Amino acid sequence: MAKSAVVQASLRANIIFLISGVIFFLIIPIISRSTGIPVYYIEPMRWVAIIGVVHFNRWSAYVMGLILPFISYLAFTHPPVDKAAIISLELITNIFLFLWFKKKMISVFFSMFTAVIASKIICYLIYLAVYDRKFFRSETTPDFLISQGVVTLLISAYAWIWLTKKLPFNQ
Repeated sequence: MAKSAVVQASLRANIIFLISGVIFFLIIPIISRSTGIPVYYIEPMRWVAIIGVVHFNRWSAYVMGLILPFISYLAFTHPPVDKAAIISLELITNIFLFLWFKKKMISVFFSMFTAVIASKIICYLIYLAVYDRKFFRSETTPDFLISQGVVTLLISAYAWIWLTKKLPFNQ
């Protein structure tokens, strides 16, 4: 009986995460448009997926990685469907590689860092194969690449802190 209650609580937490993640994600473009700040530079889709894998379970993270780009398309007609599919593949690859590297490596930080970089490389190779060079150059401007580097470090540190450190707030 107690195990059933734990499973139900876990299921409720995952459903709440999925709903909250979608709502949060839908608010991001509104903030970006009203402030003029390019919030997409902080990669909100990746953050939501990574929060899912760090705090909930891999299936929640996979669902978020799969659906967020398409929800964005349905709500805001951006990114286009083909780019949404590539972004979904990138996020799912990121989650898969993180979980795989985490089993193979000692460091959570390095596992996440490597997974993010590898998924980005795969994404950019697909962009290069599918789109013209002008599009590829627009996705690889120096300021965007710098912001992606910073976000990659922050996401890696976040995973490391929450998954390895014995701090009062993550017991």
